[in-house]
Formats: sequence, C-alpha cells, structure tokens
Amino acid sequence: SEDLDALRGYMELERMRLQGKFDFSIEVAPDLDPEEVMVPPLVVQPFVENAIWHGMSAKEGKGHITLKVERRDGQLVWTIEDDGVGRKGTRTPEPAPEAPTSEGAAKKTSLGTAITRARLDLVQKQHGGKAGFRYIDLAVGTRVEVDMPLRLDA
Repeated sequence: SEDLDALRGYMELERMRLQGKFDFSIEVAPDLDPEEVMVPPLVVQPFVENAIWHGMSAKEGKGHITLKVERRDGQLVWTIEDDGVGRKGTRTPEPAPEAPTSEGAAKKTSLGTAITRARLDLVQKQHGGKAGFRYIDLAVGTRVEVDMPLRLDA
C-alpha cells in the first residue's frame, strides 16, 4: 500500500507539472489486499516515469496511464499501460559522434533499465519464483508488465 501511495503521489505531481496532459487510474485486483502484499520499494516507478516522460509528454492531446496490480499464476504482476506515442514514436535518429549530451542521455536510460533488472534478479534469487519485465508495443502506446514473486505479510 505504501508503494501504491507513493506512485499515486508521483503521478499526481507529474500530472500537475504537465498541466493536466494526462489522467491516470490505479486498479488493484479484488483478490489482493495491498496491506498484505510485500514488494520491493519503487521497482515499478521507472516504468511509470517512462510512460509520463516518453509517452505523455510527446503526445498530442490528453493521454491516460493505467497501473494495474493482479495475481497471475502465483506471481504478482504490475501492468503499466499508456496511450502515448509508443516506443517507436519516441525514438530519435542516432546522434552524431560529436554530440556527447545525446550519448549521455542514451546511457542514462539503459542504466536505469539495467538497475531495475538487477533489482528484480535479486528479488528472484532471494524469494524464488520469477522476476522480470517485458515491453509490449501496442497499436497506440506501450504496455510494460513487471512480474515478481507474490509475497504476503504473514
């Protein structure tokens, strides 16, 4: 529940910063009690940030981001879906060799993904099950699914 509260606050803050450019919804499956589910803090936040910065900021008109949390095959699955420009729409041509700032930005993005993957690998080693994420390109927007072992506070 603390992670959901932090994500909700972050999304509200970013929505205000972007002057209402997007709406969002957070849905938790009825068979999950957010007070009992244990998750590593802010593993999902980088994907929400990507949906806002890459999907919404470049979109014409108002967008929507949906964050869903559900149980699937004994796993906890977070789904972050946006109706933004999509990953193909945010790609830019390769920077010229003399443009180090563009290269630095590309390294930052891949570093963020690498750090999140490393955190999920650690979760998998510590708790069993599987932990990871996958990007799914949609006709409009992007979906990211983050799997992790379902851990309940007993």
